[in-house]
Amino acid sequence: MSATFYTIRYRSTLHHDHARLIIEDETGKRFLFTCHSDACTMLPLLDEFVSERDFSRLGWYRVPHGGRYSLDALRALLKGAVLTRRCPPALAGTVHGA
Repeated sequence: MSATFYTIRYRSTLHHDHARLIIEDETGKRFLFTCHSDACTMLPLLDEFVSERDFSRLGWYRVPHGGRYSLDALRALLKGAVLTRRCPPALAGTVHGA
């Protein structure tokens, strides 16, 4: 069985107690990935809620195309962001409204 990898498409503003990403699997399905310091959740997004224009309008920041991450790597990335209250380098260069 092969591991699934995800590409980060958008990030929200980093909050004091959580961080959120819109991630995409290898088939193009998008998910809302949310992490607090103690747990992470991943919820599928319905196709009617994945418009590029909607993400921008709702204040999400597009993440330049980068690497693919396992769920464990995404958890580590976001939990580190929540604990340090800093945007990790992997999410640097994000563009609002792009």
